[in-house]
Amino acid sequence: MRNILHHPGVIKLLTLLATAHVQADTNNAVAEAVTDSCKELAYVKALKSHIQQQTANARTDFDKLHRQKLGWETAATTEEKADKRCLFRALAAKAEEMEDKTPPHSKGAEETLREAASLLDQHLGLLQALTTGGQATLAEDAGKHLTTSNTAVNIKLKLATGTQLVCTIAKDVRSLQSQPAELEWNKLLKLKVTTPQKILANFNDLTLKIGTLRSCTQDGGTGLNFPNAMRSCLQASAPATISSKDARPAKTYTATDVELRTDNSYTGRCKQQLADPTENTAYTAKLGYYVLKALDTIKNKPEKLDELSGTTIKSDAIVKLTLRNCLPQFQHIADTTHREQSKQIAETIEQKLHRKPARTSRATSWISLPRTSMRAAVKKLRHKNQCQE
Repeated sequence: MRNILHHPGVIKLLTLLATAHVQADTNNAVAEAVTDSCKELAYVKALKSHIQQQTANARTDFDKLHRQKLGWETAATTEEKADKRCLFRALAAKAEEMEDKTPPHSKGAEETLREAASLLDQHLGLLQALTTGGQATLAEDAGKHLTTSNTAVNIKLKLATGTQLVCTIAKDVRSLQSQPAELEWNKLLKLKVTTPQKILANFNDLTLKIGTLRSCTQDGGTGLNFPNAMRSCLQASAPATISSKDARPAKTYTATDVELRTDNSYTGRCKQQLADPTENTAYTAKLGYYVLKALDTIKNKPEKLDELSGTTIKSDAIVKLTLRNCLPQFQHIADTTHREQSKQIAETIEQKLHRKPARTSRATSWISLPRTSMRAAVKKLRHKNQCQE
C-alpha cells in the first residue's frame, strides 16, 4: 500500500502548513527583535504609518471608483444606443456593488481605523516621553537653597539633561532584524507594549551625592535608608558639595508581550482576552484589539477597476442580471446564474468590454469602448443642460 504521506494532496497540504509557519515566524522575528524603548518606538511608528497609508490608498481607490460610477450613471442616461446604454447601466451597478463591499469605508470600519490610529498616537507620545524625559538627571539648582530653621535646610534640585541615553534611536524598523526585511503587517502575531505603569521603571536611575563630609560611620554600606546613611556624618572644614549621576537601571526594558491571535497563527482569531474592549479596558488589551481589527480591515481589500475586464466580469451576477433586464434579446433568459442559459450574455460582455490588441498587449484590459462613449455622453449632457438654462 502506498504511503499516504506520498500522496500529492498531503504533500501540498504539509508544504502549505510549513510555509505558513515559516512566514509567521519570519514576520514575528521583528516583534521579537524589539528589545528596548527606541526599537518599540520605531516599530509603533511604522505600524501606525502602515495603517494610515493603507487607509489613504483605500480612500483614493474608493474615490476613483465613486467618480467612475457617477460617470457611468450619467452616460447611461444620455447614451442613445440601447446596447451601450445598458452596458453603462450594468457597469454602474457593478461599481455600486464594489462600493458597498469596500470595508474601510463602512461606518464601523472607519471608527475602528480612527481608534487604532488614536491609540497608537497615544502610545507614541508615551514612548517619546520615555526616550526623552527618561534621560533626565538631577542637578543642584544653585543659589536657591534656604534654611527653614537652625536644624533644617531645604535643598533645591532641578531636572537636567543627562549624559546616559535611554536607548539608541532606531531609524528604520526593517533594520531591527539581523537580516533586514520588509514587514508583512497582515501576519502580525505580537506587539511589545510598554504600559503607562512601567514608563517610570524605564527611566534612568538617578543618584544624588552629598560630598566633602567626614566621620560617616556607614562607609561602604549598601541598601541603607537615608538616616542610617547619614549617621554621624559631619561637615568637613570645606563646604559640603552636591553632585549627581545617572545610569541605566538593571532591568532596562519592561515591555509586555501582547499576543494578538489564537494558535500562534496569523490566520487565527482574535485572542479572547482582547475580544471585548468595552469589558476589558486594560491598556494593552484595548491597543491590541484595535490594531488587530485595523489590520484585518485594510487586509480585506475590494476589487479595483484596473483589475476588471470583459473576461473577469463576464460571469458577474450583477452585470449579467442588469443586462438581462435592460436588453430585450436577453429577457427570455430565466436564470442568469445558470452558465449555459446565460452564455449569450457572457459572450456579449466579453466582446464589448475589452480593448483591441493593437492598443494594448492585454486583449482583455479594462473597458475601452465604454470609456470613450462615456466622455461623449457626458459632453452631450453638459450641452443639453446649457441649452435648458
